[in-house]
Amino acid sequence: DSFIETFNQNKNATIKFSKKDLSILRDYQATGIKWLYNIYKCELGGVLADEMGLGKSIQFIYLIKQILKENKDAKILIVCPTALVYNWQKEFEKFGQDISYKVLYGHKEKRHNEYMNYEGNVIITSYGVVREDEEYYSKMYFDVMAIDEAQNIKNVLTGITKSVKSVNAKIRFALTGTPLENNVSEGRARWLTP
Repeated sequence: DSFIETFNQNKNATIKFSKKDLSILRDYQATGIKWLYNIYKCELGGVLADEMGLGKSIQFIYLIKQILKENKDAKILIVCPTALVYNWQKEFEKFGQDISYKVLYGHKEKRHNEYMNYEGNVIITSYGVVREDEEYYSKMYFDVMAIDEAQNIKNVLTGITKSVKSVNAKIRFALTGTPLENNVSEGRARWLTP
C-alpha cells in the first residue's frame, strides 16, 4: 500500500528549471531529467538509454541538483568505466560546480583514507575500483547509485557485476548508449532491484 501511495503522490512530480538551466539544457534533456526525477520520487530505479553524446551525464547531474535541494545530505555513487572517470569529473566541473563530489580512483591506500574521511555528497569511481574495494562499498549506504555504460554488468557471473550489485543503494539508475540485453541469459536489468 505504501508503494502505491508513494507512486500516486509522486508520479507527476515536477521540476522548475531556471532560465539559465533552460539556456543550457536541450528540450529532450529537460524531459529526461523530469523522467529521472519522477522515478526517483516514486522510489523506483530506471534506465536512461540515450545514444552516445546526447548528454546522459548532464541529465544525471541535474537530477542530483534536485535531490540535494530536497536532501542536502544525500549520498550518491556514480560508477563508470575507467576511461570515463575523468569525463564525469569534467562534467561536474562544467555543470555541477555547486555539488560536493570526490573522484575515488588511483592509489589504493590513498582511496582507503578518503573513504573514511569523505563527507561530501557524490563519489565518482570505476567498476574496477568497486570490485577492488568491495569491502568498503558493502559497508556504505547510498541514497542513489548510477552506473554508466551499464552493459558492463550484463554478465551476472562476473566479479564486477557481483560487486556492483553488493553496493547498498536505495535507488539505482543505469545509464547506457548500448543495449543492455542481447539474450535471455544476460543481466535482465535485475540490477535495478537490490
